[in-house]
Amino acid sequence: MTMTALSLADKLEKTEDGMQIYEVKNDKNRIAMRGFMFPTTFYQLSESEK
Repeated sequence: MTMTALSLADKLEKTEDGMQIYEVKNDKNRIAMRGFMFPTTFYQLSESEK
């Protein structure tokens, strides 16, 4: 199994509580969220969210 480093692309949105939502450059099946005092966390989209 080969692991690829994920990197952030364009910012999609900002939530009411300040979390920033980003596209992931090299994986269209994931998004990333980050915010103040919250590390960048990657999430895999379900089939219904793609």
